[in-house]
Amino acid sequence: MTVPGYGAAPRGTAFALVLFVVFCAGGAYRLAAAQRLDTFLAFKQASHDDYYEYGRNLRELGVLGILDRPSAFRGIVYPAALSFLEAYDPDGTPRAPVAQALLGTASILLAAYLATQLYGLWGGLIAAGLTAFHPLLRDSVPGSQIEILFAFLMLLVALASARWARHPTPRNSILLGFAFSVSMLCRSVFFAFPLILAAAAWPLRIPGLRRKNILLLLFASYAFLMPWIIRNGVQFRSLIPFEEHAATRNFM
Repeated sequence: MTVPGYGAAPRGTAFALVLFVVFCAGGAYRLAAAQRLDTFLAFKQASHDDYYEYGRNLRELGVLGILDRPSAFRGIVYPAALSFLEAYDPDGTPRAPVAQALLGTASILLAAYLATQLYGLWGGLIAAGLTAFHPLLRDSVPGSQIEILFAFLMLLVALASARWARHPTPRNSILLGFAFSVSMLCRSVFFAFPLILAAAAWPLRIPGLRRKNILLLLFASYAFLMPWIIRNGVQFRSLIPFEEHAATRNFM
């Protein structure tokens, strides 16, 4: 593949070498930022307050909220990840920054792989560079910041979408639906996308694309949200399908 303005596509060896340099540079920057947060005080000061407190509360009390007051203000995925990673020991070393640095570094390779499959080697290098050095992704390692995890989930959604577009089997429909639902339980950006995708795919006549698999994709995308919806209905006597802050208040 040749990209206008860039000349011939790089050969495999050159591509691998440049990708390795980008991967190492992006990973080293993230790990260095993570290592600077070697105390829990530094971790807390660099954190988004409610994510930090929700994660700690979930770890110590088993309640997503503040103390004994449950909340749906934030989605469950990121606080649950924090509660799994962190012991919230004031004298300990926080583990979330290093985990986020590693996840962000893995995202560089995932972005490169996905873009290479879709747009060739130049696309892979550009995607790797943007993922490695975009300020929002590069500088979100310190503290409890959701951007790195959500970016990784977005890449998984994109990867599952590309796989489903090529092979819209029942299995891939369920996997894509599951990827959508997990991303929506983290941040509800994709709340309408399964409907849009289904509406776009419905009239198409593509070999292997069956309407029952489109319906299966739709079902899986929202069925996996049911435990969250039921929890919120029991706790708040209200229909809260996504996080109350970004989705329910703004879009519903």
